[in-house]
Parts: sequence; C-alpha cells; structure tokens
Amino acid sequence: MPESKKPVKDNLKPDFSIEADTIISRYMSVEQFLAIGESKTLTLPKIKCWEDPNESYEVRQFYDANIRCHQKKGEQETALILEKQKNDLLERAFGICFTKTTESDAHWRIFSKQGTGIQISTNVRKLEDAMQNSNIYCLYAVGKVFYGTLEYAPNLVDGMSLSIHAHLKKDVPFENENEVRLVAVFILESGNRFPDLITIPIDSGFFSCIVIDPRAKKWEVAALKSYCRSKEWLKSIPVEQSQLYKKVEDRSEE
Repeated sequence: MPESKKPVKDNLKPDFSIEADTIISRYMSVEQFLAIGESKTLTLPKIKCWEDPNESYEVRQFYDANIRCHQKKGEQETALILEKQKNDLLERAFGICFTKTTESDAHWRIFSKQGTGIQISTNVRKLEDAMQNSNIYCLYAVGKVFYGTLEYAPNLVDGMSLSIHAHLKKDVPFENENEVRLVAVFILESGNRFPDLITIPIDSGFFSCIVIDPRAKKWEVAALKSYCRSKEWLKSIPVEQSQLYKKVEDRSEE
C-alpha cells in the first residue's frame, strides 16, 4: 500500500461506480442532525454493527466456507488463522448510507418515525472530498449498491478492495432503497484496535439543501430553521419543509 497516511480511493468495478455529480440524500432523526450541527462531522459506524444481519455476506461466507473446509481436514491451526482474518476484516470496515432517490414517502416513514426528521442533500464528489480530508488511513470508495441474490463468492480473496465491493451488495428486497454508500476499510496491520465508529469533517459547502419532514409541525419547522440560522456554518444553506403531503395545487416554490 502507499506510504502516505492519507485516505486512498479505491477503483470500483462498473456495477458499483457512480458519477461524481450525482445528487445523494440522507435521512435522519432531528437528534442526529443536531449532532452534525454541533460537531461538523459525519459519523461512520462499523458495518458489522448495522441492523441488517446480511451485511458483508460475501466476506463472512467466503471465510466461513474455507474455515469449515480446513476443520474437516483437521487443520485447526489454519482454521483459526482464517477466523482471525475474517474478524479482522470485519472490524476495520466502516460506512454510511445515502440514497439516489430525491424524495419518497417510504424514506420519511422509515427514517423519521417521529415525523420530525431531516433530509440532507449533497453529491458524490463532496462526500469523497470529505473522506479525503479526514486524514484517516484507509481504503475507501463511494459506490452505488448492487442488488441481487446473496450467495457464496468463491472468487473472493483476501484483500481490502474486494472487501469494499462486498460491502456494496444487498439482497433484492432492499432494492427500493436505491442506496449509495461510502465504505472505508482501515489500512493497518492486523492486531490494531479499531473504534466502533469514525467521524469525518464537513463544512457548509457539503450541503446543497436541508429538508424538514413534511409532517413536522409549524413550530418544529420554525425551531429547526432558527437553529440553522444560529450556526455560522449552516446559516447560508437553504432550509425548507417538504411539501410531499400537500395537495399539488397548494404547493409553492420556497
């Protein structure tokens, strides 16, 4: 790997690559948005801690199949080494999810259960730039998620680049998410301790707009707009309430 301690961008296969000017959005609770407002950072949790138990499926299946093979042969030492490699690879992988879908009822209802959530919008280039400016020594990529049947991948080899591709695959029922991910895999020797999450810095240029849940009450909208105006780094960013649930004839340009 390069000697530089800066992040290293991975080259994605065509199925996962995405244009740099693609607009992407992330939905979150108001508490998560306020955390961003105070810290000026995005948080990338460890992927193995995400809710879907099938995340990183190919990585786990590849190693588990090989571990079982060596165990059957009585090669317990090799099996233990592979188990350690699997755990090490899963420990060093972090990510954050966005969507290419401009707006949808499903996203508001899933990610804003209290009706007060926030949608932030940016583009792929800005997300890559934020990662590049993080000074985290990792291999990373921003790619679109490939949806298909999850299956054992016999051609997966020990390598962080292929690990990144494995973290960009999801089962078909999730296809409606239209997901884009930033995946980062630490470039460190085995045995290092990794945090449960990492953060990357952002500034006012990161956001293109901030949208408030269409179900939010007027006072909640006013409070969030006031909060953004009170923050020097947020006050120049357009903040509006979604008009998704208004009659078409009642919608207005904001």
